[in-house]
Amino acid sequence: MKTVFIIIPTYNEKDNLTSLLNKLDQAKKFLPSNTALNVLFVDDNSPDGTAQAIEQEKNKRTFGIHILQR
Repeated sequence: MKTVFIIIPTYNEKDNLTSLLNKLDQAKKFLPSNTALNVLFVDDNSPDGTAQAIEQEKNKRTFGIHILQR
């Protein structure tokens, strides 16, 4: 199985998160079936709660979501 990682830096992106993840859900269908999609968010200590919102989305998606908090 192949793995694709998308790395997304974030800072105060809580309001944009759902839209972005929905678009990634749509894009995933264009990957070959033997490809696992993973998204790594690198959050730079967002004061708006971006990291917490990402954590809440982890089990709601059909792809892996990971977060690195700086």
